[in-house]
Amino acid sequence: MRVDKVIIHELHKPLGTSGAKLSKSKTLMDNNHADVVELVSELNKRYGKRDEKQGVFDKDNQTRFHTSFSDFFKNNGDEKFIEFSHTASENLRERIEGIGAAKGGYLVYSLYFDYRPYCSVFFVRDTTGMRFKRNKTIESFDIDKVQHIDFEKLAMACRINMDLFVAPDKKYLSFIHNRNDDLSQYFVNWISSSDTVSSEEETKLLLNVLRTIAMPINQNTKQPYDRDEVIRSSHRHILDDPTRTVNLFDLSKHIFEDKGYLPEFIYRNHPNIPTEFKGHYPTLKQFVKVYARADNIELNFYPSAYREGRIKFDENDSTQIIIKSENLVKQIRESLSE
Repeated sequence: MRVDKVIIHELHKPLGTSGAKLSKSKTLMDNNHADVVELVSELNKRYGKRDEKQGVFDKDNQTRFHTSFSDFFKNNGDEKFIEFSHTASENLRERIEGIGAAKGGYLVYSLYFDYRPYCSVFFVRDTTGMRFKRNKTIESFDIDKVQHIDFEKLAMACRINMDLFVAPDKKYLSFIHNRNDDLSQYFVNWISSSDTVSSEEETKLLLNVLRTIAMPINQNTKQPYDRDEVIRSSHRHILDDPTRTVNLFDLSKHIFEDKGYLPEFIYRNHPNIPTEFKGHYPTLKQFVKVYARADNIELNFYPSAYREGRIKFDENDSTQIIIKSENLVKQIRESLSE
């Protein structure tokens, strides 16, 4: 990762109070300092583990976040970046002023390159931890309370793909938020996006497409492509990308050797799936296995087990599933006997 610009502002807003104050930094941090790079890397890593919603700025509800970012994008110098962070942060402060349930924190603005250029705003809070501190007087240890950044509970964040910002029909904006956090709705309105859909929904839609799309003829074998192998190959291809970015043209080229086959089918039948989105990691597991959980029973198996008859539905009782496996029966009997 290459970090280009970082600036942090503190939004003072104790829970239960109405006043909000902004402590603004006037200069950028040292983007080459190891601690600064580690900070941005950790925040970006946590962001990547969350289910993000993707969209674009809402043209019908433009905010100062939009306009100040656009000004910075046109002339992305240091002063414009600082001005963007000041204007946007002040607007968020105004939005939460008088809202007792909203709680403040730190706004980390960063411009960095991680496989592609991003401009991100991370909203984080600190938490109280403990450490042991040597007491030389009594030759023992005391417990010392310290404040530190809680990376694991990244509250809210947004990320703008700088390469896609001016590209037509591309979802350049993504964001995450915690619905249980009272500041969440104000953060989302502050960003003000439209055409948003979660990566989980998009990944599920893609899997449904791969399960239903007509398999074209493989020019090498002169037979239709094997559907299970197509799904497995898609799974491997998506996970091979460190950012789990799904580009439908690249994926179609990889699995069908025809970059237009998959996008054209999706354009005709599922126009709500964008040509590029981020794969949702938990949902990607369903590409290679069938998962089901209900009534204190959990099953996961490869589709081939169903095709080969080891798992089937009972034709006489729609509430029963028949599993034929000597080894599975043995393991269950042993577990119950213990």
